[in-house]
Amino acid sequence: MQRRKSDEYSLRLYNFYIGGLVAIILVLLQTLLGLEPLDLSIKISVPAFAIALPLLAGMLVVNIVEEKYPYGHARSVSARFMSIAFTIGSVATLVGIDAAFWHVMWQAGVAFLIALMAAVTVYGWYVAELEEEEPTYFETIEAVDDTKNTLVERKEV
Repeated sequence: MQRRKSDEYSLRLYNFYIGGLVAIILVLLQTLLGLEPLDLSIKISVPAFAIALPLLAGMLVVNIVEEKYPYGHARSVSARFMSIAFTIGSVATLVGIDAAFWHVMWQAGVAFLIALMAAVTVYGWYVAELEEEEPTYFETIEAVDDTKNTLVERKEV
């Protein structure tokens, strides 16, 4: 089985996303934890943040470690769990933010939800249309052979 080198751009991008989501969670939690009486929107928002915070903070730590040890299995079970953790943490954060808006004014919660769906649709559509350059026959890709732990070069066909 071969290992692949982590993409530095992807790590920076994930760290940027995760750091922003964690900052939003911490700011909103400061406000929400002191509120009384607890209505339904707060009872949704706080547990959503309680789920998201450790998942996203753990991802941030793993990404920092991955910068030091950049070779990993792209299709391993742990890599899939990391992807799931990021997705669950992101969705839980967005649910918590929407519930916080809903607490202030239900119209703001609806507006946030509509804007979020529009943004995800447009951004997803845009990213799906992006294309990477096709490697030429003579370009090489670095890979690490698990059995020998040596750096080998192979040609991309």
